Amino acid sequence: MFEIQTQPSKEDERNNVEPQREIIIMEDLRQHGFKMYDRRKGMDNAHTVLVMEELARLHAASLLLHAAEGYQTVYNHHDFLTKDWLR
Repeated sequence: MFEIQTQPSKEDERNNVEPQREIIIMEDLRQHGFKMYDRRKGMDNAHTVLVMEELARLHAASLLLHAAEGYQTVYNHHDFLTKDWLR
C-alpha cells in the first residue's frame, strides 16, 4: 500500500534535502486534551488512513513552504531551530 524508500529519492536531490537531516515540527497537543494512542494496541484501518492523510498534508505543506520561501526561512522564524545540533 505504501512505498518506503531507504535511499534519497530524485525529489530529495532536487530539493537539496540531506538524508538524516530532516525535521518535523509539531505542536504538543496535550494542552488541548489530546492523548497519545497506545502503540502496543495498533490502529484499525480507518484510523490508520486518517493518520496517513494528515501526514500527507504535513508533507505537502512543507513542500509548499519550500517552494514559496525556501527551507532557510523556517530556521529564521523559530529560534529553537538555530541550535548547532540541528544544522
